Amino acid sequence: MSGDLVPNEGEVFAPHVPTEQRVAENQEKANTMQSLPVIDDVIEWLEKQAVQALSIENIDLESSLPVEIQIKANQEVARLLRAKKGAVQALKDTYKK
Repeated sequence: MSGDLVPNEGEVFAPHVPTEQRVAENQEKANTMQSLPVIDDVIEWLEKQAVQALSIENIDLESSLPVEIQIKANQEVARLLRAKKGAVQALKDTYKK
């Protein structure tokens, strides 16, 4: 084994990162942190849309489509919106680390 890759006892392995790479990573993180308010707005919007999809106001009683089908379709839309909200939330959590 190479002695360069094994830290001494009690030390943490921390390879040297080139300055250019560190600067680029810090810039990318700064750009991401600036976008967090937008991500929060998207999460809020997705939740509002999911709540609206489940609203009784979306049922068209004059439609040729049965009410039960409309309700099931709206429930599926709400489920998909909440799934997307979860994905965006996970993305946000990844960026915050």
